[in-house]
Amino acid sequence: MRTKYLLIDPLSDDPVVITGSANFSQASTVNDDENMLIIRGNKRAADILLCEFMQLFNHFRSRNVLNRQSDEEEAEYSKPVADDSWTGAYYDGGSQSCAERRLFGGGQLE
Repeated sequence: MRTKYLLIDPLSDDPVVITGSANFSQASTVNDDENMLIIRGNKRAADILLCEFMQLFNHFRSRNVLNRQSDEEEAEYSKPVADDSWTGAYYDGGSQSCAERRLFGGGQLE
């Protein structure tokens, strides 16, 4: 994974995006021939990179959950559900799933 970016207040009116080839280290930013771009106030750039971050985070978080499960738990977790019982967390106002749906789902927010 070579993605390097830093988001500061990505949901504010004045987000800061820092991205480039440089690692966030003394050697990289002082001694090496690396590049770093600082973008301030561009909400579109911040939105795009925040969505990229959340996609990567959710991917690896779900892999971590599956890796910690026994074979029996994984089989149960992977079964298809014939009703809408799995959707509850996405509409429970206090859940992480609901917050992410409201933030990244687009459309009407109720």
